[in-house]
Amino acid sequence: MNLAIEIPDDVANALAARIGGVPQAVLEAVAVSAYRSGATMPAQVQRMLGHLSRWETEAFLRHAEAHHDDTVDDLDATSRPSTTRQGNNRVAKDRCSPR
Repeated sequence: MNLAIEIPDDVANALAARIGGVPQAVLEAVAVSAYRSGATMPAQVQRMLGHLSRWETEAFLRHAEAHHDDTVDDLDATSRPSTTRQGNNRVAKDRCSPR
């Protein structure tokens, strides 16, 4: 998808001087925002930005301090496995599920 946005020339020039390419900066901002909201996963961010490896994407997200907007309760709930009884053995059930 191609997308066009209007930015006043003076603002675009100031941004270009400070951050390099405005289109790349906008694309990165969208990728970070989408990742934080849970709308995209790292593989999708990798494709959006043309990264060659998942490690490059992970480093990018870490540098951008991009984390999913999970609450402490969300993280707490997924960090403890629940258990069920099967015969005489207790079996842990994995509560983590893909987004």
